Amino acid sequence: PIQCVLFRNKDEIITSSNDDTIKFWNLRTCELLRTFKFNSPIMKLILKNENELLSCSNSCSIQLWDLNTGKCRKNSRAHPDLVYSILIYKEIYLISCGGLEIKLWDIENIERDKQLKTLTGHESFVKTITLTKDNLLASGSRDCSVRIWNVDTGECLKVLTDHKDFVQCLEVSRDNELISGSSDQKIKIWDIKSGLCIKEFIHENGVTAMKIDKNGVLISTGWNRKV
Repeated sequence: PIQCVLFRNKDEIITSSNDDTIKFWNLRTCELLRTFKFNSPIMKLILKNENELLSCSNSCSIQLWDLNTGKCRKNSRAHPDLVYSILIYKEIYLISCGGLEIKLWDIENIERDKQLKTLTGHESFVKTITLTKDNLLASGSRDCSVRIWNVDTGECLKVLTDHKDFVQCLEVSRDNELISGSSDQKIKIWDIKSGLCIKEFIHENGVTAMKIDKNGVLISTGWNRKV
């Protein structure tokens, strides 16, 4: 299956897949433009800048790609388990999640044992991370919980425990509400300050992914392959 879809610009998207590839597509014609090959499935993609792409994989590593040459310039082992997700924090840091840990890196120095900070507390794999509009970090785990962190201090501010199965995905609304999707077939909306669930939607199947469009509409997918 395809693990990630990323807009490079208004005409091009980038996808990653369990077939160990990163592919570039013309959004208007659906033409395959080029393919980068790796040695394991790529879980997440983010643009570092217009010339560089960051990815993470189930080989426990984070990769830096040169978009002009197609070469993987760096492949750094970052976690003892597969790395599910990465995101850029304050432009100069990278946050990654893998195994039970969340790690903060200097984005220019992602090397084994060179992390600046490690956040621990989850009791099973950390599957998803996102940043709120006030730069708090939210993490969702297979331990069925969502945790809210102050990245700068490393403090866990809140633990949200209403889900009954794996937390698969997180989004943040335009009003800075946290939205979590779970294998328990529920999408929950949380007030971040109080930690209270303020709204709940029942999905017809386990939730696998969510995205909020530019109009504030939440789009979700499930194990039944429906949107």
